[in-house]
Amino acid sequence: SIVVNAALGSVLLGWLSGYGVTAATPRGYAHAGPALATSCVVLLNFLALALLMRRKLGRLEGRRILSSLARIALSAAALSVASHLTYGALRAALGEAGLGARLAVVAGSIAVGVAVFFAAARLLSVRELSMAVGAITERLRRGGKD
Repeated sequence: SIVVNAALGSVLLGWLSGYGVTAATPRGYAHAGPALATSCVVLLNFLALALLMRRKLGRLEGRRILSSLARIALSAAALSVASHLTYGALRAALGEAGLGARLAVVAGSIAVGVAVFFAAARLLSVRELSMAVGAITERLRRGGKD
């Protein structure tokens, strides 16, 4: 995984540096190359582990997993759209004059994105979200003692 990530990251870095080139972004979308490579490697790693688990355990409830994946992907898409729109609105309102304005734009975009993700996941009945929140709440209740 590490070797594939490094190689794919390097290839995508070079390839994406030719797209979105402006005076403000002379390297284009090169920064997205390593992130995309990491996402691809994680997906391949998941598929390999799922195949190995299926051989060992038999049935993996693929329909339920795909259903959860679709719901989480929709929630993530809502997060992305909300964050993008919030970023544009806050940037237009606050500008980029100082560090405080930049931090407010980023923090506001993140906060809105997280809120929209949780709302969408609840609306779509993402079971894993309830499980994760329950586990975190239980851990906080115990004071982190395990």
